[in-house]
Amino acid sequence: MDFFGIFECFVLLLLLMAGIWFTARMKWYPILHIGDIFRRTIGGSSAKSGQTGKSFSSFEAAATSLAGTMGTGNIVGVAAALAAGGPGSVLWMLLGALVGMAVKYGEIVLGILYRRKNRDGELRGGPMFYMSKGLKWDRIAMGFAVLCVLCALGTGNIAQVNAAAGAVSSASAFSFPPWAVGVGMALFCWLVSKGGMGRIGKVMSVIMPVISLGYLAGCFWVILCCRGRLLPVLMQIWKGAFSLRSAASGVLGLSIVRAMRFGLARGVFSHEAGLGSAPIAHGGADCQSPQEQGLWGMLEVFWDTVIGCTATSLVLLLAAPEGLAGAFEDTQWTSAAFSRWFGEAGAWFVSISLVVFAAAALVSWWFYGSQAVEYLAGPDGEKNRKWQKWYLWGYLAAAVVGSVIRMSAVWRASDLINCCMILPNLAALVLLADQIENPR
Repeated sequence: MDFFGIFECFVLLLLLMAGIWFTARMKWYPILHIGDIFRRTIGGSSAKSGQTGKSFSSFEAAATSLAGTMGTGNIVGVAAALAAGGPGSVLWMLLGALVGMAVKYGEIVLGILYRRKNRDGELRGGPMFYMSKGLKWDRIAMGFAVLCVLCALGTGNIAQVNAAAGAVSSASAFSFPPWAVGVGMALFCWLVSKGGMGRIGKVMSVIMPVISLGYLAGCFWVILCCRGRLLPVLMQIWKGAFSLRSAASGVLGLSIVRAMRFGLARGVFSHEAGLGSAPIAHGGADCQSPQEQGLWGMLEVFWDTVIGCTATSLVLLLAAPEGLAGAFEDTQWTSAAFSRWFGEAGAWFVSISLVVFAAAALVSWWFYGSQAVEYLAGPDGEKNRKWQKWYLWGYLAAAVVGSVIRMSAVWRASDLINCCMILPNLAALVLLADQIENPR
């Protein structure tokens, strides 16, 4: 294993241990009270929308945050984890998400506790604020903001657009060249971002429920059609997660280290617990309390990874298991699995889902990067306006370039940036843990 692989495993292991610790501090609330989380979020009154246009409602903040997580990670990331880590990576992805719910809860609570209003009266939150105001880590907070901008360009932009463009160009139902997909998604991002927080919140609160429910409905239909093979596949996942045999002995012989590494890594790429991105969206929420808003973060992780990524994994292993042997690329594997039951419409379904998911993520991550740029610019309004303009045009240009380049180096760089963001954010969460109150 190369140096980066060792570093990534170390960071992911720290994240897993921190997740277990935070979950235990909460008396296992995220795992034992899933129903209560649903009742107090989508079933409660905290989803009520604000009217000022300078903040999100609780639901709009959750939808914006979910837009940055659900999509490419659920479709391409899951396939990549299975191809590299074997079926056992599914279980590690699931375990990482279950304990990651407490981590995301903690970072959202701190993000709201230390948030402030900018010169225009808009709410701003995120790790930068609880690092600088809570721990006096001014330089680390600045470094985190720089990493956030880089992550927005890589993970939130180029990786998303490239996956969507690849899905469209490989589907026989479409004839759009990849660059056209990039231009279209850049135009969508520009139109939504020009409306500020008000437009972003409204657009995301409409797109995300519709596309996520539609995608999951397709997954559950395929699983239902393949239910006769479900038990053997579940056994395959269990055995693969804890296999200690050599990685050279075949798919089921992949080592526990590979299954853990790729399962946790692709899980973090999907749900982003510990990454520090969610507090930026939730920090702008006009919420009842930090604890109530933190519950929305738990719901995101559960919906995105425990339900979404698990459903995609089962579809791939049930409908097109030969993809593990390298018969398909990541996106093509998912398209092939759906095409087994929907015919040519399966490719349409995956391509459209991925394009909509990626477009939503593009807007969400533009927002994250924009807040980081604002933090870096400081109180100088003129500097902020100038930097925001350069950031926007650079972001849109990256979307077009990302639609036509090869992705291997971008994925690797994105994973490295993710790890570098996780380390200081986790340290801040642990040191400020006494300020994170459990849900009442």
